[in-house]
Order: sequence, then C-alpha cells, then structure tokens
Amino acid sequence: MLVAGAAGTVTGGRLADRFRPAAGDRASFVGTALGLLAIVLTGLPWVFAPIALTGFAFNESFSLAGYVAGRAM
Repeated sequence: MLVAGAAGTVTGGRLADRFRPAAGDRASFVGTALGLLAIVLTGLPWVFAPIALTGFAFNESFSLAGYVAGRAM
C-alpha cells in the first residue's frame, strides 16, 4: 500500500497538470470506494491487489491538495 500510494501521489500530480484538479479528485474518490469494496469482496490470497489499488487511489488526491491550496492563494 505504501509503494502504490507513492505512485498514486506522483500520478495525481501529473493528472492535475494535464487535466483539471477536480477531475483528479473525483477519480481518486471513486477509485478509493471501488478499492474498499474490492477488499471486502476479495478472498484472502488475492486481497493484496485491492489493497494496492486503494492505496494508489487514496494517495492520488494528496498531491492535488497542495495544488488547489496554492491556486487559491
């Protein structure tokens, strides 16, 4: 989850530069919700893939928080 979260932070920043930051936030929220649902529905041997997906999607919005705050000032 930690490595996938770091990749999500980098990817979120690049997506915010290419598209609008609000679109990145929406994608992060949807990805996190789907990842959490997949964790609940997935059996034990395969649960690590949804955990990585959730970490990626959850941390994707972290890079957008600084971007939005910087634009507001």
